Amino acid sequence: MAIGEFEQNGVKFDPDGVTASVLLGLPVAEHTRIYVKGGQMWWSADYEGPVGYTDETDGTSLFYGGGVSFAVKYNLNVRAEYERAKFDEGEVNADVDFASVGLGFMF
Repeated sequence: MAIGEFEQNGVKFDPDGVTASVLLGLPVAEHTRIYVKGGQMWWSADYEGPVGYTDETDGTSLFYGGGVSFAVKYNLNVRAEYERAKFDEGEVNADVDFASVGLGFMF
């Protein structure tokens, strides 16, 4: 997952990573479900700082979020979700927010 570059205190931080999560859902209508999720992100990042300083680092972060899914067919749903991950590494201390819309296929 490419998270996107951001800058804080003159330091550019460009992370990407993979996640594993647990999703707990609750039906609110015949074809609609709300859910919460949480898990861990394994990430790596490139730093760029003042006067040409560059570095690479990696780490883990916990993340959490929630969303809603709508069943389109028996095994196909549309999902909209929001997630937040916290990065606390060196000079960078930031919460990264991520919103997405996607398709889910159940088998």
